[in-house]
Amino acid sequence: MRKAACYTAFFIGLAMALGETWTVAWANVKDSAELSVEIKNRLYKTNKSFELRVQGGMILNHPYVSSQVAHGAAIYYLRPNLGLGADFVYAINKDKSERKCIENFYNTHNKTNIPISVCAGAGTVDDPQLAQRELAPFMEGGNRAVPPPYPNMGPAYPNIREINMILTGSLVWLPFYGKILLFMSQVSHFHTFLTLGGGITLSDFYPEKRTSSSGHPLRGSPPPPNTKTKPPGVQPTEVQEYGIRGRPKPVAETTPTITLGVGQKFHLTSRLALFIEGRSIALVGTENIYEVYFTMWGGAGLKL
Repeated sequence: MRKAACYTAFFIGLAMALGETWTVAWANVKDSAELSVEIKNRLYKTNKSFELRVQGGMILNHPYVSSQVAHGAAIYYLRPNLGLGADFVYAINKDKSERKCIENFYNTHNKTNIPISVCAGAGTVDDPQLAQRELAPFMEGGNRAVPPPYPNMGPAYPNIREINMILTGSLVWLPFYGKILLFMSQVSHFHTFLTLGGGITLSDFYPEKRTSSSGHPLRGSPPPPNTKTKPPGVQPTEVQEYGIRGRPKPVAETTPTITLGVGQKFHLTSRLALFIEGRSIALVGTENIYEVYFTMWGGAGLKL
């Protein structure tokens, strides 16, 4: 009898628990059905409207220059998923440590191990006095002098472009409009967009330089031992031949440009939105035939 009573109580409790579970589940189904009506509604429309964007970001793949960019755009939407835009990009450039290092390289000329960095200050500064102090112990008369030819400066100046401004016109396509249900209560609306554009890029181009101002090679193989041939490179005291002082003069260039981007637009209100976009910028007809830079930026936009 006791076992029967226990089993009876157990099954009655289980039935009550399952009933409560189904009740809650059915309530959630009804709530979800109501929310599905909201999901189908396209609240944020772009047809026949202007949009202004202000964004900030950077060029991601330049090996020698760190470029912070400001991006502004004005877009007019001809259709709900198609617009025409005008873009303006302004860049602020700063040398990376890699550029400082290659412009302050050391030439060692022999197999003797010199316990210093490959460049002055390990590329953290552009200081000819530091370079002279680091090389002095290993040169003639130094307390750790190595056999001649003595180490000197062997800067490298490859082709380097510093982008200043980009002016383009763009076709903006919005193929996807989506909504995300957050925590079963809030609906977030977004657009995914693609951009294709063309225009011009204004930049300063530093051409490759392999010799000093006197025509002597800056880098290369050391001369044979016991010869009077001057080794490649310049002396640390020739401060105008290496570092930023030895750079070739930049050439101002205006280059045809093609852009391609993909981004996301998150609607905050009917007029205000947040943006994030990745865009490739291809310069065509350059010294290397073409150059491609990848940018990432984000910011806000206002619908007028």
